[in-house]
Amino acid sequence: MRFQVLYSVWLGLAAIAVARNIPMPKLARQANDCDISTHLPAEFSILDFKGQSTDSGETLTSFNFGYLEKTNNVTTQCHFNSSSENVGPPDRTPRFACENKITKFIYQDQRITLIQAICPDANGDALVEASGAAVVELECDDADLSTNSTDGSELCKSKEAEFSGKFFSLSPVPPNPNAGAV
Repeated sequence: MRFQVLYSVWLGLAAIAVARNIPMPKLARQANDCDISTHLPAEFSILDFKGQSTDSGETLTSFNFGYLEKTNNVTTQCHFNSSSENVGPPDRTPRFACENKITKFIYQDQRITLIQAICPDANGDALVEASGAAVVELECDDADLSTNSTDGSELCKSKEAEFSGKFFSLSPVPPNPNAGAV
């Protein structure tokens, strides 16, 4: 069984190398330093998700949350506001970086998708990433901001202080011509 998993991982890495024109020695070097099969996360936790909304949580103008993934011991804070920059490739759904740049997120329609680099190098770059998602159930209360808000926004937070999501995808990191610009 272990051989089948390792064979599948190496076959997948070879496919990534061919698709991205990456020399196999570079891919092998990264894979030799980190056994991808032992670093594949199953789930993650979102902690203290809080944001601001002007429409009872349908959309958020800003938000913050903590991220915890135990397989690789990744803990970071993530933020979104009007000055947040898309760090993803053009022509794709915008991705935003967390404080630990190996973790990125997408927020749409009260669903958060987390993207985490697997076996990143010293610069935080990786050839493979895992993606997973969780539904963010929000409770909003305009009373919390009524004295400080000039735009009619209200405080929204997740119904649970901690909730989890499952990783469901392992794929090559998409090429990003803007990566050096951010």
